[in-house]
Amino acid sequence: MKKIKIESSLLTHTEHGEERIENQTEGHCEVGEHGVRLTFDELEGNRHTVWVIADGLAECRRSGDVTSRFVFVPQRMLEAPYAIHGQTLPMQLYTHALSLKLSPKGGRCEIRYTLLQGGQAVADNHLELRFTFL
Repeated sequence: MKKIKIESSLLTHTEHGEERIENQTEGHCEVGEHGVRLTFDELEGNRHTVWVIADGLAECRRSGDVTSRFVFVPQRMLEAPYAIHGQTLPMQLYTHALSLKLSPKGGRCEIRYTLLQGGQAVADNHLELRFTFL
């Protein structure tokens, strides 16, 4: 397991306009034959996040004050359980595109997806995760 610096950038488009959310923290990375596993604590709130990313698949699990499990598979609509303050919201997500690029210094994952609630689109998102080995 290697220590990493991880940076995330989420560009989200909703009915209220466009917003960019950026974060940076440190965590750990395990590199496997088919992909990576990233673990880190988010700076906002009390949240622990685990990403498992391989070519053609990504999963994000969060625990803490927000609990969620998002699975990203290109061209697939999947349930996306999301709970905050004890209230579960029935969400779905449709993944438009997913890419993972690794290098000797780290890697980058990009995901384009639509978040839906009750079958209605609530946000079109472009997420970029960049990690650098320390």
